[in-house]
Amino acid sequence: GYYLEEILTDGNTYVGILLSDGKEQKVVRSKSLVLATGGYSGVYLRNTSAYNVAGDSIAVAYRAGCNLMDLEFVQFHPTAVYVEGKPGWLISEAVRGEGAMLVDENGERFIDELKPRDEVARAILKKYQEGHKVFLDIKPIIDKGIDFKERFPNVYNILKEFGLENTTKIPVSPSAHYSIGGVKANLDGKTDIKGIFAVGETACSGVHGANRLASNSLLECIVSGYKTAYNVYINNMCNKINYVNISNDVKSEKAMEKSDREKILKKIKTVMWNNVGLIRSKKSLEKALAELENIYDTLSNFCNVRYLKDLTILCKGITLSALSREESRGVHYREDFPTQSEEFSKHTILENNFKINFRRF
Repeated sequence: GYYLEEILTDGNTYVGILLSDGKEQKVVRSKSLVLATGGYSGVYLRNTSAYNVAGDSIAVAYRAGCNLMDLEFVQFHPTAVYVEGKPGWLISEAVRGEGAMLVDENGERFIDELKPRDEVARAILKKYQEGHKVFLDIKPIIDKGIDFKERFPNVYNILKEFGLENTTKIPVSPSAHYSIGGVKANLDGKTDIKGIFAVGETACSGVHGANRLASNSLLECIVSGYKTAYNVYINNMCNKINYVNISNDVKSEKAMEKSDREKILKKIKTVMWNNVGLIRSKKSLEKALAELENIYDTLSNFCNVRYLKDLTILCKGITLSALSREESRGVHYREDFPTQSEEFSKHTILENNFKINFRRF
């Protein structure tokens, strides 16, 4: 199928989009564009994203002139099934709420399971860094006489996919789950470019602060989706399709092999997981920046790597935002700045040419 390659603008006004299937390109002109393509947790090695959603359209919007906001705030779910080489399917907090405990390989409990997601996720990660393994023990639920399959049918089906339906100790580890940041937009969906709207996890309106409460994103989609639809209608009623000349200045015709593209994609995700994940520092973030710059330089020699280049641009924005925020707040944790600072009680804005500004709204 076709994917979004470019968003076309004339000054500060939306014109159309360029779609590509890797072989041919198509220009689609319209009065409005609504970005509702999900978040960017998929840029991490372990994530709960569906359908390979990774946030590349957010980078396309950035290249078109939209500012991005609060990219450093990425929520990691503490309990995703951990089987090497398999996707990190999520096990709901409801299981812990019913009494399941987090234990190491010796059966020792090490954290209050009902603490905020970021605290539980960091505690699990530290266990792995110390060489331990972590399990979600569902035996306390069964001991209460609860039929796990009946009480949690969706979780049971997930476990069955992994061949874990008959065990009481489920291997788990954190997984990138929700991106609080995104294309800077208000609840009407309006961005910095006239005619471009963003909604859902693609957008960042600031309503989630630094740490989203579970299910609030669904409420945001309902409210913002309704308001955005109305504003798109008004925009379409009051404007005409803008016909401008479009030129193609792609310089390279050299194509990268699919196997090499897959290796670079895994490298990007590994860099982000190891250095811009749950626990960050100036050292890890600067290391990530250097590696991302090298990856982008490599990609610059090829013509069929737009997706990878956009992911690299987005990851650089996430890393720079995290590096600029010299404090810990919500889901953003810096081990070299472990406390919250009033100085950074502002939103992080990524402007043109990777310029970072902090603003209050």
